[in-house]
Amino acid sequence: LSPAFDPAQASYTVSVGHEVDTITLTPSASDVDATITVAGNAVASGSASAPVALPVGTTTIEVVVTAADGTTQSYSVAVTRAASSDAQLSALSVSEGTLSPAFDPGQASYTVSVGNEVDAITLTPSASDVDATITVAGNAVASGSVSAPVALPVGTTSIAVVVTAADGTTQSYSVAVT
Repeated sequence: LSPAFDPAQASYTVSVGHEVDTITLTPSASDVDATITVAGNAVASGSASAPVALPVGTTTIEVVVTAADGTTQSYSVAVTRAASSDAQLSALSVSEGTLSPAFDPGQASYTVSVGNEVDAITLTPSASDVDATITVAGNAVASGSVSAPVALPVGTTSIAVVVTAADGTTQSYSVAVT
C-alpha cells in the first residue's frame, strides 16, 4: 500500500505487474463488533477478501468498516495493473517455401527461398499475447490471420514483422525472401 496504512488515511494505491490478475485484501477492524465489506462483500476482520479481478488499468476497491452503532468509515484502494510487455510471436508461417531456421519466438531473422514463378507471399503471424498488435510490411494483421500479399520481385525482399505489446514494447522479426 502507498502510503503505508494509517487508520486516518482513506485512500491508497497499489501497483502490480501484468501477471497479477486478481488481488485480495485483508482488512482488520479495531473494534471486534465492527463489520467489514470489501468490494461489497462481507469479510471477517483479519481474513482475506474474495479475490477481486484486475483488468489492465486502475481498479478502485472500496473497503467499508461499519461500527456497531452504524457509523461507517470508507477506505479506497486504487490498484493499477500494468499492461503486458509481451511482444513475441508464438508462431509464424509462410504461404510459399519454408522458414529457415524453423520458427522460434526468440529468433528474429528468417530466410525463405521460392521459385521464380512465385511473385507474392503471405505470412501468418500469431502473437503470444492476445492484446499485442502485429504489422507485416507495415500493414496491420490480426494475430493468426493471413497478411496481405507481399510482392516479390526477382532477388531478395526483406519483410518486416513487428509485434507491439499493450505497453508499447516492440519486437521486430524479418523474413528475407529470395
